[in-house]
Amino acid sequence: MARPKQVTDVQLLEAARRVFLEHGAKVPVATIAKHLGVTATALFRRVGSKNQLMVQALQPPEPSAIGILKRGFRDDESADIQMSRVLMNMVGYLNTVIASEFCMRDAGVHTVAERVYINYPIKLRQAIAKWLQVGQKKGRVRAGNVKIMAEALLGTLEMRYTLAYLMHKSHSPASDRQFVTGLVREILRPK
Repeated sequence: MARPKQVTDVQLLEAARRVFLEHGAKVPVATIAKHLGVTATALFRRVGSKNQLMVQALQPPEPSAIGILKRGFRDDESADIQMSRVLMNMVGYLNTVIASEFCMRDAGVHTVAERVYINYPIKLRQAIAKWLQVGQKKGRVRAGNVKIMAEALLGTLEMRYTLAYLMHKSHSPASDRQFVTGLVREILRPK
């Protein structure tokens, strides 16, 4: 008898993520098992339930933009270039997170999704507001309400990619850069 295929946790979650995002929440676990080369029974034994697997596979990591912002306001670069880098970092993250959130909501696991998805946007808004406040103190960002500025930056970006997802459209990298650069200039109006 052949030995059962060994699948790492990373392989399992990556395959599940791909299958859920491609086929939606109603995809049978057998489809994920087939992609992994294991039986559905073996997969269920390992993950417990389809919803548990979905939450593990689709739960986003902390956005790396938070780490970038925590490093602080840099004096050797303009404010608009720094913030554009942060928001461009968010573009790929948002495309993935938005698709994941809709998939989990479709499966009825939105209570779990809400805990995850509400936490990061709050942290991001707080980190951006703090960064903007430092920029204002240094005279590198125009005066204004940093909480409103942070909301305008992230809220606009979130809506752009939510609408793109809902309309089954995507933006080119050049279009993303142009949009982010324009958004940052309009909101920050760097000195």
